[in-house]
Amino acid sequence: MGMDKRIPELLRAFGESGCPLCRRSAQHAARYLRNLLSEYVDDLPTRRSLRRSLGLCAEHAWALQGVALSLKGSGSLATAVLYEDVTRHVLAALSEYLTQGAAPPPRSGIRRVRHWLERRGRWGRCLAARLPSDEATPGGDLLAGLTPREPCPACAHVEAQVSGDISVLLRTLTDADFRAAYGASDGLCLPHLRQALSLAGNTGAAQILAEVAADRLRLLHFDLEEHWRKSDWSYREQARHPWEQAARVRAIAFFGGEASEQDTEAALAQRRWARAEYHRHLRGQAGATRPPAGEIFGRPGLDLESPTFDPGEPRTREAATGLDPEGTADPCDECEAQRPD
Repeated sequence: MGMDKRIPELLRAFGESGCPLCRRSAQHAARYLRNLLSEYVDDLPTRRSLRRSLGLCAEHAWALQGVALSLKGSGSLATAVLYEDVTRHVLAALSEYLTQGAAPPPRSGIRRVRHWLERRGRWGRCLAARLPSDEATPGGDLLAGLTPREPCPACAHVEAQVSGDISVLLRTLTDADFRAAYGASDGLCLPHLRQALSLAGNTGAAQILAEVAADRLRLLHFDLEEHWRKSDWSYREQARHPWEQAARVRAIAFFGGEASEQDTEAALAQRRWARAEYHRHLRGQAGATRPPAGEIFGRPGLDLESPTFDPGEPRTREAATGLDPEGTADPCDECEAQRPD
């Protein structure tokens, strides 16, 4: 395995719950914001970039407040200095508009030509209608001054860093130990999976990414099916397992990405609970046995072609998904801490 400094950081992310690249994105953002307040307040290129972007996006601006609180008084002062600069820039644009807004705009050459043609009868009016518009958008100059000319610098930094992580991930998947560590992780969320596949092309790395994603989705699909099936009155006496109820949260995390620290506390608590139940079950507890598919054949809405509903012996969660309960790793410390009493 190579000595790239990103490799041990990726390995640590594999050992945590959730999408490892979502976790890396949060780490990159937190590191950037802390460095911004601690070291780059007086950096002229940074100040210029913030002026052109009109500050940070909403997500990173509010995350900056959390970082500022952790830095005590210096963080709040640094935030004030950075945004004083941006505020002065926007105020200058507003003041210039209010000062010059009452002055009549000069007549352009196109306006004079249009005015001349419109006085030449029907054909002149037809030709005048074909001329390009010379009317400026009301407040057009002001709108330009209030529109960001660059993306949020924190977003640009995180995107560049995650692209570097993906490049290392794809390159290092050829290593057996690294590949095994990724295979034991929760895999990538769909947005990061798409981004990784776009860079992987038709390679062995793309095959590995697809295999891991398919394994995780089989497990997710089975739990979603079970949660839905057990809501039927006919199966009300069957135990409803918490990892099945948490599958809906795992589905949201897969299709939309992990919850960020700026989401509501309720959303974060739901995601922590779903991860804890998922990993608690992966420790090797016996799978939930479902009744023979013959008993539920013909129910409206069921996909009778699905392997989950083949007739025959009752199938466990492990049998339906290919999960080996003997080969699962212990849960991460974070998930163990979220385990209900």
